[in-house]
Amino acid sequence: MIKKTALISLLLLTKILSANAGDLSYSAELTLLSDSAVTIEAADIGTDMDANSDSAVAFMFGSEYQFNKKLSVSYEFYNEGYQDLSKNDTQYHSLNASYDRNIGPLDFFLNASHMDMTLDGDDFLVMDLIIPSLSYYFDSGIYLNLSHTWIDKSFDKSFDESNDFDAKNNATGITAYYFFANSKAYISLNYTQGEESANSDNNDYDEDTTTLAFQYPVSTGDYTSKFNISYSARQRDYAKVTDTVNIKSREERDRLKVYLDTELNDNWALRATYDFKDRDSNLATSTYESHYFGFRVTYNN
Repeated sequence: MIKKTALISLLLLTKILSANAGDLSYSAELTLLSDSAVTIEAADIGTDMDANSDSAVAFMFGSEYQFNKKLSVSYEFYNEGYQDLSKNDTQYHSLNASYDRNIGPLDFFLNASHMDMTLDGDDFLVMDLIIPSLSYYFDSGIYLNLSHTWIDKSFDKSFDESNDFDAKNNATGITAYYFFANSKAYISLNYTQGEESANSDNNDYDEDTTTLAFQYPVSTGDYTSKFNISYSARQRDYAKVTDTVNIKSREERDRLKVYLDTELNDNWALRATYDFKDRDSNLATSTYESHYFGFRVTYNN
């Protein structure tokens, strides 16, 4: 099913490109990573944390076609393969469309995406996503962004025969940026409130996330680099769960992420990442820490 969907996506994109004159770009990424607690976030897979440490190689290829300054379409392919835990190997194809325009002093942006994902070579998840947002930039260097994210998730019956994980997710967030150092550096604060309504009451949750981030340019010899550090606190409440002994009813997650981006030239870039997550839950199997290390090479034409 996923191969057929991917083929249709590619044929559709090829037909669009052949019928219009515009700007075509593409990019590729290769990432080497190590994760002390491999998880599949979409379905909360990965509860045996003592045995879920592994390394992986990930590859991404993307292509974007810009019709004009307002409208673009893109295609993305991603493959992640683990050294030992092949059950967590993921692959996806996604087709995206974006629209951007100014409405007076406001910037309106709309993104729509369709994604097909496999897990260990089997059909796993189909996801549709829509994100509208409004932004406003103040002369003082403050930038505000208000966005809403709507997600529809449908899992393959080979993974979720009773469709308990199928869900609709809605989240609204506001982010304030303060730019300085000639707009090359910023501090940002984000607050997002969301909810997920699944077919099973045990998988319904309300969620609040607060994120503080800082980015600043740094000198790395002859190259241009950006240092970014962020901290986020997320709380999930599974209010409809009654069996709190055997089923997750709450989760708090603290996350510290640090990365360094380095542009080698107009085409090549590097990123080194460290991502720490500390989860606490009413279940011992969902209470753990994880450490992620990644090194990524990116090419843009």
